[in-house]
Amino acid sequence: MTKFSGRISRTTARLAAAVIITGGLAAIPATVTTANAVEPDGPHYQEPTVGQCRNYTSSAGAADSNGSPVIACSTSHVARTIAVLQLPSWLEWSTASYDQVSLAMAKGCQPALVQALGRTEIVRKMSAYSYVWFIPNAAQRDHGARWIRCDVIRRGGRDLLPILKDSAPMLPSAPLPNSVAKCLVGERFLATACSRTHQYRATKGFTLTNSSYPGEQRLFEIAKNRCPKLVSTPRNWYASWPGKIGWRLGERVMVCYSHRSN
Repeated sequence: MTKFSGRISRTTARLAAAVIITGGLAAIPATVTTANAVEPDGPHYQEPTVGQCRNYTSSAGAADSNGSPVIACSTSHVARTIAVLQLPSWLEWSTASYDQVSLAMAKGCQPALVQALGRTEIVRKMSAYSYVWFIPNAAQRDHGARWIRCDVIRRGGRDLLPILKDSAPMLPSAPLPNSVAKCLVGERFLATACSRTHQYRATKGFTLTNSSYPGEQRLFEIAKNRCPKLVSTPRNWYASWPGKIGWRLGERVMVCYSHRSN
């Protein structure tokens, strides 16, 4: 079994001043079974269901698999399943690379996130909402499970914050309130809702017009040219943009962040 130690949701490359940092988001599979129930082996073995809600920590969300129980969505929850898809027939868990599974996942999960959050791509990219994805655990894979699960989450730095609204569109109209606006915190520039302590705030986003993926160096140059003019702190700013997988899926937004003293 290939070990999926990486994490992806919106694959982005980030920079602060002249330093580029690559990053992404997390993943985890969880399932629920009825006591004493026997499920047939196959690709849908212990498959989760769209609309299920769960609570788990950010560290648990960084794992490939876990057994977080389903809870009532009427109670506080940090995650709601927005998509469940199947590993493509031409891939096998034992031989598939992380990038292959990531791309297959993103083709199903990205549209689900768009539908759940609503609004424009720029507004979505400037929000603290994102998603995490999960593969079956080893025992489930031994029973033939081939599903991939995607949950929408709200980031809070090293924490996951309770989701504020389950119905679409989850995002209010811009300008986004602090509770869902995207800020960055810590040395790793982790995404967080701006209602929490942070160092940078998403200030302005714009659509990249390149006909093909520009590459990291060119994206860096675009950021250096445009972001200082769009932020309130032109000598201390940050930027994020789509990575290769995001670009293949149609993502085109670069976000510029102003420095905050809090």
